[in-house]
Amino acid sequence: MSVLVAWLFADRLGIPEHHDAYGWLFVGIALGITAVPVLVLIIKDLGIGLMPAAQVALRISVVTDGFAWILVTALVVISHASAMSPKTLAIGAVLLVVVMFVIPRVVNRTGALQQGSALAVMMAVSALVGASATQLLGFHPAIGAVIAGFSVPAALGEASSGRGFNSVVNVLWPAFFVSIAMSVPLQALHDLVSWGGLACVGVLWAVAFGSKLSAAFVFGAISRWPWRQSAKLGVLLDCRGVTEIAIASVGFQARLISPFAFAMLCGLAIATTAITAPLYRWLGNDTSSARPTTEVAAA
Repeated sequence: MSVLVAWLFADRLGIPEHHDAYGWLFVGIALGITAVPVLVLIIKDLGIGLMPAAQVALRISVVTDGFAWILVTALVVISHASAMSPKTLAIGAVLLVVVMFVIPRVVNRTGALQQGSALAVMMAVSALVGASATQLLGFHPAIGAVIAGFSVPAALGEASSGRGFNSVVNVLWPAFFVSIAMSVPLQALHDLVSWGGLACVGVLWAVAFGSKLSAAFVFGAISRWPWRQSAKLGVLLDCRGVTEIAIASVGFQARLISPFAFAMLCGLAIATTAITAPLYRWLGNDTSSARPTTEVAAA
């Protein structure tokens, strides 16, 4: 649904002189994102980890985010298909194999790398190697980092390694947001607050939120949930967070979307994330209605 509505604003979302046919498609895919890392933090902050809506939202978001990254990668490859030197392609392919198969196997077989800061360092190295691999293959570096994240065995994580990884993230996080803010042209902000720009943002956000809410109510009807429970699922799925900002950065740097579309996606990601917890609380945080995990899984 988001893709079809984005097509109506194709002239604003794409770049006419460069891959204009892909801008609206990219934006439609990006609007279907649910940010898993931010959603986990919100669920923890609300104390609703055992709630059916929270558990289902996490499962759905993992699947939708995975498909979104696959589609985004496909768009980047299709729109930037060009001749590259065999040497560059070979090096990129070798590095990608190392990230997907060699590093995870080394970590699994080496006990010293499975705990504490050593695991955090290996995860960071894997992300950097993955980013280098996809950049050599003509993709965006963020795609390689995502592949590395899926390849590293998450079951090995523990509290000490989590603290080590968080210390690295806390250093790089501000730099990421500063680079994103500095890459938005002032003209894009001017277009964003114009009447046409506000209409585009309002329509796309309403459709994006409506599609999440509709999917939640369909799932709730199948599972025989009360309407309030279904609404909570829809609110949680609308959390887009840093994942949408990262995907928007991929599209902007690959010249698939316009500066206006990039600024819009970043703004929507921040706004939808900010209102997720207040909307959930407004619907009523009745944790007493939580069902056991096995019952949710059966549903």
